[in-house]
Amino acid sequence: MSQFSYNLPLCRTSAKPIEIYGKSGKVGVVKGFYENVFTKFLDKISSECGRYLTYELRDSENNVRIISKDARGFTRKKAFVTYIDHNQVEHEIVMRETECFDIDEKITFIYKNKEYLISKRLFEPAQLVVDGDVIADCNVQFMNRAYNVKMNIYNYAYLQEHYLVLGLFHAALS
Repeated sequence: MSQFSYNLPLCRTSAKPIEIYGKSGKVGVVKGFYENVFTKFLDKISSECGRYLTYELRDSENNVRIISKDARGFTRKKAFVTYIDHNQVEHEIVMRETECFDIDEKITFIYKNKEYLISKRLFEPAQLVVDGDVIADCNVQFMNRAYNVKMNIYNYAYLQEHYLVLGLFHAALS
């Protein structure tokens, strides 16, 4: 098992860099940015904080590994995620919420011809599942005026792609 953690500010419209830590120290940074002043203005007056933010996840060597854009409609969550793997190959992933008016969240996407599910039940950690196996989980807790995010990867086959797992959970739970 491998564990990663970071703290999210209460205000999701913040564009300050957020450092991500693993067992060996700092492994990356998540930073939100607006594509233009108009989208920043819309976010400030909107009731949905952070809807127009684009997130970038960079590794410890400052290489972009994930770019995530929110594209939700009026009823369902949707996000476009670009993942740049360790071979510098870009993968386009579309994450979609499967049920719109449910307490539990279920978000599906396809990566390398496999269907994945991020399932978030009320008061339980979110789980990343493929072929019925839990690959990773992510727990978000409110502590000291911020959200503390802890992510565990259980499947060693996905340790090479921990930036993908981090980025997918961040996109799904933001």
